[in-house]
Amino acid sequence: MKIRNICYGYHYADGKIVVNKNEANIVSDIFKSYLSGMSLQQISQQLINNQIEFISGIVNWNKSKVKRILENNCYIGAGNYPPIVDKRTFLAVQNIKSNKNTQKSTDRTSDIYRITSLVRYHENGCPMKRIYDGRNPKNTKWQCTGTDCDFNFRIQDVELLDRIVNILNRLIKAPEIISYNSETFEPSNNAKKSENIIYHQLDKTVINEDEVIRLIFESASIKYSELQNTEYITEKLKAKFEKTDLLSAFSMELFSQTVNTIEFHTDHTISLLMKNNQRVGEC
Repeated sequence: MKIRNICYGYHYADGKIVVNKNEANIVSDIFKSYLSGMSLQQISQQLINNQIEFISGIVNWNKSKVKRILENNCYIGAGNYPPIVDKRTFLAVQNIKSNKNTQKSTDRTSDIYRITSLVRYHENGCPMKRIYDGRNPKNTKWQCTGTDCDFNFRIQDVELLDRIVNILNRLIKAPEIISYNSETFEPSNNAKKSENIIYHQLDKTVINEDEVIRLIFESASIKYSELQNTEYITEKLKAKFEKTDLLSAFSMELFSQTVNTIEFHTDHTISLLMKNNQRVGEC
Protein backbone atom coordinates (compact mmCIF):
# COMPACT_ATOMS: atom_id res chain seq x y z
CA MET A 1 0.00 0.00 0.00
CA LYS A 2 1.30 3.44 -0.92
CA ILE A 3 2.04 5.85 1.92
CA ARG A 4 3.26 9.43 1.99
CA ASN A 5 6.70 10.08 3.45
CA ILE A 6 6.21 13.86 3.44
CA CYS A 7 3.34 16.21 4.28
CA TYR A 8 0.75 16.78 1.59
CA GLY A 9 1.65 19.90 -0.38
CA TYR A 10 5.38 19.20 -0.54
CA HIS A 11 7.94 17.01 -2.29
CA TYR A 12 11.67 16.51 -2.25
CA ALA A 13 13.95 18.21 -4.77
CA ASP A 14 17.72 17.83 -4.54
CA GLY A 15 17.32 16.52 -1.03
CA LYS A 16 15.32 19.54 0.12
CA ILE A 17 11.65 19.95 0.99
CA VAL A 18 9.98 22.21 -1.53
CA VAL A 19 6.38 23.21 -2.26
CA ASN A 20 4.39 21.08 -4.66
CA LYS A 21 2.42 23.83 -6.41
CA ASN A 22 -0.60 21.71 -7.39
CA GLU A 23 -0.97 20.20 -3.93
CA ALA A 24 -0.28 23.56 -2.26
CA ASN A 25 -3.29 25.01 -4.08
CA ILE A 26 -5.41 22.20 -2.65
CA VAL A 27 -4.07 22.89 0.86
CA SER A 28 -4.98 26.57 0.51
CA ASP A 29 -8.47 25.63 -0.72
CA ILE A 30 -8.95 23.30 2.28
CA PHE A 31 -8.18 26.14 4.70
CA LYS A 32 -10.45 28.55 2.80
CA SER A 33 -13.28 26.00 2.69
CA TYR A 34 -13.09 25.40 6.43
CA LEU A 35 -13.11 29.14 7.13
CA SER A 36 -16.15 29.52 4.89
CA GLY A 37 -18.06 27.14 7.16
CA MET A 38 -17.66 23.76 5.46
CA SER A 39 -17.28 20.74 7.74
CA LEU A 40 -14.41 18.24 7.60
CA GLN A 41 -16.75 15.70 6.01
CA GLN A 42 -17.96 18.18 3.38
CA ILE A 43 -14.40 19.14 2.46
CA SER A 44 -13.22 15.53 2.17
CA GLN A 45 -16.26 14.64 0.05
CA GLN A 46 -15.64 17.63 -2.22
CA LEU A 47 -12.04 16.50 -2.75
CA ILE A 48 -13.25 13.00 -3.62
CA ASN A 49 -15.89 14.35 -5.99
CA ASN A 50 -13.24 16.43 -7.74
CA GLN A 51 -10.96 13.38 -7.98
CA ILE A 52 -8.12 15.08 -6.12
CA GLU A 53 -5.36 12.55 -5.48
CA PHE A 54 -3.95 12.29 -1.96
CA ILE A 55 -1.19 10.04 -3.24
CA SER A 56 -0.39 9.57 -6.91
CA GLY A 57 -3.16 7.45 -8.37
CA ILE A 58 -5.14 7.26 -5.11
CA VAL A 59 -8.15 9.36 -4.09
CA ASN A 60 -8.77 8.36 -0.49
CA TRP A 61 -9.65 11.51 1.40
CA ASN A 62 -11.48 11.39 4.73
CA LYS A 63 -12.19 13.64 7.72
CA SER A 64 -9.01 12.60 9.50
CA LYS A 65 -6.75 13.56 6.61
CA VAL A 66 -8.42 16.96 6.28
CA LYS A 67 -8.20 17.48 10.05
CA ARG A 68 -4.47 16.67 10.09
CA ILE A 69 -3.83 19.21 7.33
CA LEU A 70 -5.76 21.92 9.18
CA GLU A 71 -3.83 21.25 12.41
CA ASN A 72 -0.33 20.81 10.96
CA ASN A 73 1.87 23.84 11.57
CA CYS A 74 4.25 22.79 8.82
CA TYR A 75 1.95 24.79 6.54
CA ILE A 76 3.05 28.02 8.24
CA GLY A 77 6.74 27.14 7.96
CA ALA A 78 7.43 24.97 11.00
CA GLY A 79 10.47 22.72 10.82
CA ASN A 80 12.12 22.70 7.44
CA TYR A 81 8.90 23.24 5.54
CA PRO A 82 8.33 26.37 3.45
CA PRO A 83 4.98 28.04 4.32
CA ILE A 84 1.86 27.54 2.22
CA VAL A 85 -0.71 29.45 4.30
CA ASP A 86 -0.25 32.64 6.31
CA LYS A 87 -0.26 32.56 10.10
CA ARG A 88 -3.46 34.59 10.42
CA THR A 89 -5.39 32.07 8.33
CA PHE A 90 -3.89 29.17 10.29
CA LEU A 91 -4.74 30.74 13.65
CA ALA A 92 -8.29 31.58 12.49
CA VAL A 93 -8.81 27.90 11.70
CA GLN A 94 -7.46 26.83 15.10
CA ASN A 95 -9.77 29.31 16.84
CA ILE A 96 -12.79 27.92 15.02
CA LYS A 97 -11.82 24.33 15.82
CA SER A 98 -11.22 25.22 19.46
CA ASN A 99 -14.55 27.01 19.65
CA LYS A 100 -16.35 23.98 18.25
CA ASN A 101 -14.73 21.77 20.86
CA THR A 102 -15.73 24.07 23.76
CA GLN A 103 -19.33 24.33 22.59
CA LYS A 104 -20.16 20.62 22.50
CA SER A 105 -22.42 21.05 25.51
CA THR A 106 -24.25 24.06 24.02
CA ASP A 107 -28.00 23.72 23.61
CA ARG A 108 -28.15 23.36 19.84
CA THR A 109 -31.91 23.93 19.84
CA SER A 110 -31.66 27.38 21.37
CA ASP A 111 -32.53 30.37 19.18
CA ILE A 112 -29.01 31.82 19.22
CA TYR A 113 -27.52 28.57 18.02
CA ARG A 114 -30.10 28.23 15.25
CA ILE A 115 -29.22 31.63 13.78
CA THR A 116 -25.44 31.36 14.15
CA SER A 117 -24.83 30.14 10.59
CA LEU A 118 -26.78 33.12 9.18
CA VAL A 119 -24.53 35.89 10.55
CA ARG A 120 -22.24 37.68 8.07
CA TYR A 121 -19.87 40.64 8.10
CA HIS A 122 -21.43 43.21 5.78
CA GLU A 123 -18.14 44.53 4.41
CA ASN A 124 -16.94 41.25 2.87
CA GLY A 125 -19.87 38.86 3.17
CA CYS A 126 -17.82 36.37 5.19
CA PRO A 127 -19.44 34.31 7.97
CA MET A 128 -19.08 35.53 11.53
CA LYS A 129 -18.06 32.91 14.09
CA ARG A 130 -19.65 33.02 17.53
CA ILE A 131 -17.06 32.64 20.29
CA TYR A 132 -18.86 31.86 23.52
CA ASP A 133 -17.21 32.29 26.92
CA GLY A 134 -19.01 29.86 29.24
CA ARG A 135 -17.29 31.29 32.30
CA ASN A 136 -18.31 34.84 31.45
CA PRO A 137 -21.10 35.16 28.84
CA LYS A 138 -20.55 38.93 28.78
CA ASN A 139 -17.35 38.23 26.84
CA THR A 140 -19.21 36.47 24.03
CA LYS A 141 -18.10 37.85 20.68
CA TRP A 142 -18.37 37.21 16.96
CA GLN A 143 -15.23 37.01 14.83
CA CYS A 144 -15.07 37.45 11.06
CA THR A 145 -13.73 34.28 9.45
CA GLY A 146 -12.45 36.02 6.32
CA THR A 147 -8.77 35.80 5.49
CA ASP A 148 -6.87 38.87 6.72
CA CYS A 149 -10.03 40.15 8.44
CA ASP A 150 -9.72 41.04 12.13
CA PHE A 151 -13.22 42.48 12.63
CA ASN A 152 -15.01 41.28 15.74
CA PHE A 153 -18.31 42.23 17.32
CA ARG A 154 -18.72 41.83 21.08
CA ILE A 155 -22.38 41.38 21.94
CA GLN A 156 -24.28 39.19 24.38
CA ASP A 157 -26.77 36.70 22.98
CA VAL A 158 -29.76 38.32 24.67
CA GLU A 159 -28.87 41.76 23.27
CA LEU A 160 -28.45 40.41 19.75
CA LEU A 161 -31.85 38.71 19.83
CA ASP A 162 -33.45 41.86 21.27
CA ARG A 163 -32.01 43.99 18.48
CA ILE A 164 -33.32 41.57 15.88
CA VAL A 165 -36.75 41.77 17.54
CA ASN A 166 -36.62 45.58 17.34
CA ILE A 167 -36.04 45.47 13.58
CA LEU A 168 -38.84 42.93 13.08
CA ASN A 169 -41.22 45.04 15.20
CA ARG A 170 -40.33 48.05 13.10
CA LEU A 171 -41.53 46.12 10.03
CA ILE A 172 -44.66 44.94 11.84
CA LYS A 173 -45.51 48.57 12.66
CA ALA A 174 -44.74 49.77 9.15
CA PRO A 175 -45.00 46.93 6.59
CA GLU A 176 -44.71 49.48 3.79
CA ILE A 177 -40.99 49.58 4.52
CA ILE A 178 -40.84 46.30 2.63
CA SER A 179 -40.51 47.37 -0.98
CA TYR A 180 -39.26 46.27 -4.37
CA ASN A 181 -36.95 48.32 -6.58
CA SER A 182 -35.32 46.63 -9.57
CA GLU A 183 -32.68 49.38 -9.73
CA THR A 184 -31.47 48.62 -6.22
CA PHE A 185 -31.93 44.85 -6.52
CA GLU A 186 -29.12 43.05 -4.72
CA PRO A 187 -28.22 39.50 -5.80
CA SER A 188 -28.38 36.79 -3.16
CA ASN A 189 -25.34 35.13 -1.60
CA ASN A 190 -25.90 32.27 -4.04
CA ALA A 191 -25.68 34.66 -7.01
CA LYS A 192 -22.60 36.33 -5.54
CA LYS A 193 -21.03 32.93 -5.02
CA SER A 194 -21.56 32.13 -8.71
CA GLU A 195 -19.71 35.36 -9.57
CA ASN A 196 -16.84 34.46 -7.24
CA ILE A 197 -16.50 31.07 -8.93
CA ILE A 198 -16.07 32.88 -12.25
CA TYR A 199 -13.39 35.17 -10.77
CA HIS A 200 -11.63 32.10 -9.34
CA GLN A 201 -11.58 30.49 -12.78
CA LEU A 202 -10.21 33.66 -14.36
CA ASP A 203 -7.41 33.82 -11.79
CA LYS A 204 -6.09 30.43 -12.84
CA THR A 205 -2.88 30.23 -14.85
CA VAL A 206 -4.64 28.16 -17.53
CA ILE A 207 -8.19 29.34 -18.24
CA ASN A 208 -10.81 26.93 -19.51
CA GLU A 209 -12.79 29.26 -21.76
CA ASP A 210 -15.70 26.86 -22.27
CA GLU A 211 -16.07 26.43 -18.51
CA VAL A 212 -15.95 30.20 -17.92
CA ILE A 213 -18.63 30.79 -20.57
CA ARG A 214 -20.81 28.10 -18.99
CA LEU A 215 -20.40 29.69 -15.55
CA ILE A 216 -21.25 33.16 -16.88
CA PHE A 217 -24.52 31.91 -18.39
CA GLU A 218 -25.30 30.01 -15.19
CA SER A 219 -24.69 33.14 -13.09
CA ALA A 220 -26.86 35.27 -15.38
CA SER A 221 -29.66 32.68 -15.16
CA ILE A 222 -29.55 32.74 -11.36
CA LYS A 223 -29.77 36.54 -11.25
CA TYR A 224 -32.62 36.70 -13.76
CA SER A 225 -34.62 34.10 -11.86
CA GLU A 226 -34.10 35.98 -8.59
CA LEU A 227 -35.14 39.28 -10.15
CA GLN A 228 -38.41 37.75 -11.35
CA ASN A 229 -39.19 36.23 -7.98
CA THR A 230 -38.26 39.26 -5.88
CA GLU A 231 -41.43 41.27 -6.55
CA TYR A 232 -43.65 38.30 -5.64
CA ILE A 233 -41.65 37.58 -2.46
CA THR A 234 -41.85 41.27 -1.49
CA GLU A 235 -45.64 41.19 -1.53
CA LYS A 236 -45.70 38.00 0.53
CA LEU A 237 -43.37 39.55 3.11
CA LYS A 238 -45.49 42.67 3.36
CA ALA A 239 -48.63 40.59 3.89
CA LYS A 240 -46.87 38.52 6.55
CA PHE A 241 -45.87 41.56 8.60
CA GLU A 242 -49.33 43.12 8.22
CA LYS A 243 -50.89 40.05 9.87
CA THR A 244 -48.33 39.71 12.67
CA ASP A 245 -48.74 41.16 16.16
CA LEU A 246 -45.86 43.02 17.80
CA LEU A 247 -43.29 40.67 19.30
CA SER A 248 -42.50 40.60 22.99
CA ALA A 249 -39.69 38.09 22.43
CA PHE A 250 -37.67 36.62 19.58
CA SER A 251 -39.78 34.51 17.23
CA MET A 252 -37.82 31.87 15.34
CA GLU A 253 -40.89 31.17 13.21
CA LEU A 254 -41.24 34.75 11.97
CA PHE A 255 -37.48 35.13 11.58
CA SER A 256 -37.09 31.97 9.47
CA GLN A 257 -40.03 32.95 7.25
CA THR A 258 -38.82 36.48 6.53
CA VAL A 259 -35.04 36.78 6.97
CA ASN A 260 -32.13 35.40 4.95
CA THR A 261 -29.12 36.82 6.76
CA ILE A 262 -28.06 38.85 9.79
CA GLU A 263 -25.37 41.38 8.94
CA PHE A 264 -22.89 42.98 11.31
CA HIS A 265 -21.50 46.36 10.29
CA THR A 266 -18.20 48.07 11.05
CA ASP A 267 -19.98 50.65 13.22
CA HIS A 268 -21.40 47.77 15.31
CA THR A 269 -24.94 48.18 14.07
CA ILE A 270 -26.84 45.24 12.62
CA SER A 271 -29.17 44.81 9.68
CA LEU A 272 -31.37 42.03 8.36
CA LEU A 273 -31.24 40.90 4.75
CA MET A 274 -34.83 39.92 4.06
CA LYS A 275 -36.10 37.12 1.82
CA ASN A 276 -36.48 39.62 -1.02
CA ASN A 277 -32.82 40.65 -0.54
CA GLN A 278 -33.86 44.04 0.87
CA ARG A 279 -31.61 45.25 3.66
CA VAL A 280 -33.39 46.65 6.73
CA GLY A 281 -31.28 48.23 9.44
CA GLU A 282 -31.71 49.64 12.88
CA CYS A 283 -33.27 53.07 13.33
